[in-house]
Amino acid sequence: MYIIPPVHELSVVGIFDAGVPNRERIVLRPTEPLNLAAFALLLSVRGADDAVTPIPDQFFWFGERWVNPPAWIVVFTGPGEYREGAHQSTGEPVIELHWGRRTVMLGVSGLALSLVRLGAITSHSAKPAAYLPRPSSGR
Repeated sequence: MYIIPPVHELSVVGIFDAGVPNRERIVLRPTEPLNLAAFALLLSVRGADDAVTPIPDQFFWFGERWVNPPAWIVVFTGPGEYREGAHQSTGEPVIELHWGRRTVMLGVSGLALSLVRLGAITSHSAKPAAYLPRPSSGR
């Protein structure tokens, strides 16, 4: 089993209103200044051994945004618009993001939400057919 170290610089405060359309959300807080571009949320299946396995195509990337403590990051699972504001009680910054899903997903038994820190990437683009090597005829 491949074990990945935990994320410490951004923490999940909780999942709220799981299974409730237009209210289901994940609340996070940074523990240090950070760029949210380095993080993503994954929907995962929790196994009998408590290990999690990511589900294909269930990925949310936060985008390029710098945040500082004591900010709040609220990710609604449904559609909506990006907003910034202040916490009603404390005045602390609140960033509101939307996953864009058409159905709720966090109240389902056996599923888990995983917060990941992205570490490396290699990107490729498809090349036009004219640039592709042609198979040799073997002569």
